[in-house]
Parts: sequence; structure tokens; C-alpha cells
Amino acid sequence: MNMRSLFRDDFISLMTFCRTDSYRSYIQLALFSLLLCLVEATSAFALKGVDKFDPSSPGKNGPIGPQVEPVVNVPQDFTINSRGTTQVGLRWWNKGAPETRISRSVNGGQWTTIKTYGQLPVNTYIDFQDLGATINAENCYVVTVSDGVNSFSSLSTPQRCAFTRDGRDLPVHRLQLRLRTPGVSGAGTDDDVEIRLQTPSWIVPTVTNWSPAGNSTWIDSTEDDFEIGSNHTYDLMLTNVSQVSDITMVTVSKTGNDDMCIAELELLIDGQPAFQQTFGDQAATCAWITAGNVLSIGFNELRMSSVWNNLGLPTFTGIDGAGLRSVVQTIFAHMLYGQGELRNGGTTASYRISETRLHMVIPIVVYDVSWGPVDLGDVASTVSFDLVITPVVENGIPKAEISVENPDADSEDLLGYFLPIIGWAILYETSETIEDKLANINPFDVDSTPIPGTHVCFTANAGLGLCFDSSPRQRQFTPRTPLIEVLQ
Repeated sequence: MNMRSLFRDDFISLMTFCRTDSYRSYIQLALFSLLLCLVEATSAFALKGVDKFDPSSPGKNGPIGPQVEPVVNVPQDFTINSRGTTQVGLRWWNKGAPETRISRSVNGGQWTTIKTYGQLPVNTYIDFQDLGATINAENCYVVTVSDGVNSFSSLSTPQRCAFTRDGRDLPVHRLQLRLRTPGVSGAGTDDDVEIRLQTPSWIVPTVTNWSPAGNSTWIDSTEDDFEIGSNHTYDLMLTNVSQVSDITMVTVSKTGNDDMCIAELELLIDGQPAFQQTFGDQAATCAWITAGNVLSIGFNELRMSSVWNNLGLPTFTGIDGAGLRSVVQTIFAHMLYGQGELRNGGTTASYRISETRLHMVIPIVVYDVSWGPVDLGDVASTVSFDLVITPVVENGIPKAEISVENPDADSEDLLGYFLPIIGWAILYETSETIEDKLANINPFDVDSTPIPGTHVCFTANAGLGLCFDSSPRQRQFTPRTPLIEVLQ
């Protein structure tokens, strides 16, 4: 028998066997055994690779026996609750994780871990004070949780940023912005204009990404604002600004489609220039502002300004009558935004009744007034009220409180509509602002105690200042005096 015949016979025998049930059972058994071995090997490998994080020895992990993968939950309600020169306070609601890390980035630089925790109490607030924050800088933070072993288990909060103070201790009592419009066709606008000195709180809901945040002023006056060639200085709201370094930006934005252009911008703090920039008086050089394009001076640009860095503020001893009227007018303009405005051509006036009582008159317009079923449209009116100073003593320290009395409006239609809905919010803001200024009249910087032998008062020119204790406290005032003829 030759080799070819032998091979053929063996091949036929093999094929015959492969068709039998015995062969199929044999193959199935072999495949099942192989699958079982693979499962066992994979399980053993997986169990061998599980490490447990030891909170008592950060960075040291040892292999242990089989265990369930730990649960990692991202922290909630991450906020910045305090800030200073080199200190930033953080807080978050801990949901549970074997490891928590806090990372920091300064002025957009590299992220660095500044604190690592093991297991923290679950379902409670955790507070952390970063005492090594960089002075006069943007310090941003992220809280990251993980199982302490595998990087893919990490979950992070959104970042929160704090602008630290510069340590100069320059308290702010009055903020103003001068805007000059060039004589260029189309440079003026009739749209509403907003000034922001901090990142606005409405950028993200509920909790802001930045601290401080929220300073905003909708500017208006009784003049025809933002006309071509105008050069007007507006008072600004002091919301969240108590120190110069609380100002983190200067942004000019507007609503609507009536573009405007700025030739020059100047920020004044307590009457002193703090930042100035000239853009130009030509259409190609002035700063154009549209509904989608703002003019913004950022944090770094402010801090690099020599005017900003050389700023020195005089001791605050008060504010004159024109300044106080401008401040009150600003409060009304800002609080009325969307519901009304200051009345063009009207006169904001004030009259000192006594050292402790000041009568104010504000011309306004309220939009779309409805009185019952009657649509009155836009209603022009003059709102009047008294500001009243009351001396008090808190913890042995003399202070002064302010209140609003005798609010009124010369329109009967507006009297029933304006005062309950809009008026009290504006009057409250006005009284709070003036009270803050009273508390800061203090040449000796000893809380709010003025020079011995003096007291804070409404001055003869209807401003805020100091009066001697021996001076007469009252003046006669005839209520029938025509309000439109009072001191301007």
C-alpha cells in the first residue's frame, strides 16, 4: 500500500468520525472547559488588582481581598463664602467618596492639588480655608472626588474663582464713571446702558462662578443721555464694593439695536481718577458697543494701570448736596430699569429741613400703568420723601440710622400704583445707601464715631457731613414751599 492510499484511508476514517455524536460531544466539552478556565482566570486577575485607599496613609495603597467597588459621588453646592488678601473660604456639600482633593489655579495657570482628604463625613457641609491664596489675583478652585485608586473614578465640581484683595485698605464711598461720546454719526444711542464693575451674578443660576460678583448699574439721568458729543459722569451703585480691589472689571453694555461708540472712559473713586482710557474720536478708533459686543476692561488690564496702582483716596468726611442728589438719582434710575426711568427735563432736588431731616424730590416716568380696567400708558410723576437721621448707640458706640418718611407722588394714578409696587423697594435701597455713607463719615477710622464734639448730619447745602454738637439742630420748613423751586 502506497503512502497516498494510506493517507486517503485515514482521512476518510477521520471524516467519518467527525460526523458522529461522540465527536460533537467531545468538542462541546472541550470548548466549555476552555470557557470556564478563562472566566476563572479573569476573575482572579480582577480581584487581585483591587486596592483599598487607606485614609490614615495618604498615597499608600495596599492589595486586599475581594471587595465591592466604593461609591463615588460628586460634591454639591460648591461655593466661595469668604475672601481676603491671601485667604479664600470654600464650602461644599459632601455626598461621600474615599478621597477628596482640592485643586487651585492662579490667573489661568496650571492646576495644583493643595489639599487631599480621606473619607469625609457624608451628607454634610465641608468648609476649607485656603490660607495660601495669591494676593491680588484670580484664584480658581475645583473639588475632585475619587476612589483613591483609579483615575477613571474621579468626579469634579464646576470651578469657582475668587479675586483676592490687594491689601491696600482703600475703602470706597462713591463710584462714578465718565463716558464721552465722539462727534461721529451714529455714535449716540437711545438704548438702555448698563455698567458692571464685577462679573454679574446672573451669568449662572443661583450660585456665581466668581467672587465678588453682581455689581451692576443701569445708568440714566434727567438729561438726554448718550447723545453725540456728550461727556457725562454717572454715579454707580456700590453693591458688593467696599474696597477698591473689589472692582474686578469695567464693562459697558447695552440693549437694543441702536449702536453707540465711546471716545473716552474714566472711572472715579471718591472723586479720584482710578482708571482712564481714550479710544479715539473717529469712527475707526472709538469703541463701538452693540447688543452682542460689550466694551470691557478686564481684571489684568485694571491691575496693570499706573493710575490704578498709584490711587490715593482722601479721608471721607461727607458728600455735598449735588453728590447726594446724584447718588439718590442713580438708585432710582437703576431700580426703575424695565419699569420706568428718570424723566428727561425734570429736576432732582433736595432741601434740608433740619440737620436730621432732608426732603427729596425725584422726577420719574413709570411705563404701562394700569389702574383697574383702565390702561394709563406711561405716567410721568414727581416722587417726594423725607430722609431722617436718628442717632443710636450700639454696644456703647454712637451710630446713625436712616429712615424714609412721608413718601408721596403728585399723580393720584401713580400714587396708588407706584408706591406699593415699585416705590418701597427704591426707598429702602435709598435709605440703606445713605445709612452706609453716614456710617463711613469717620476721619479717625474708629468705627462710625465722628470727631469728638461733632455728629453726622445733613449739611446746609443738603449734603452729608459733620455738624458741631453746639450747632442748632432744627430749621423751620414750610411744607407749602413749591417743590419744583427747591435747591438744585
